Amino acid sequence: MNTRLVVQSAIKQLPKDEIRNLAKWLQEYLDEECDQQIDLDVGLEVNPAVIEQLLAIRQSKSPTLTTEEVKQRLGSIDEEHPILKFAGIFKDDADFAAVVANIAADRADTTEE
Repeated sequence: MNTRLVVQSAIKQLPKDEIRNLAKWLQEYLDEECDQQIDLDVGLEVNPAVIEQLLAIRQSKSPTLTTEEVKQRLGSIDEEHPILKFAGIFKDDADFAAVVANIAADRADTTEE
């Protein structure tokens, strides 16, 4: 019998929590293998397209934003955002703190329902 089929059959007999633990371990194992391959390739002259492909695979597993994507989403970092001048104006305002506390309480009530 094929080893893969034996493993699949054995997995189907495991309790659900064990299957989840196995899936987590397998993902970590695959991530580590990918990281090790990247580490090996760093010492070699690798085609930039290959690096981009490996990064795309890695990011699809745990998405992160590149610097360029952040700049696109935020706009130019050198320019001050127009709303930035209002940052912190309610820092020491007791009334605003009470409003924030009321909002938090309302959110807590909503999540309990």
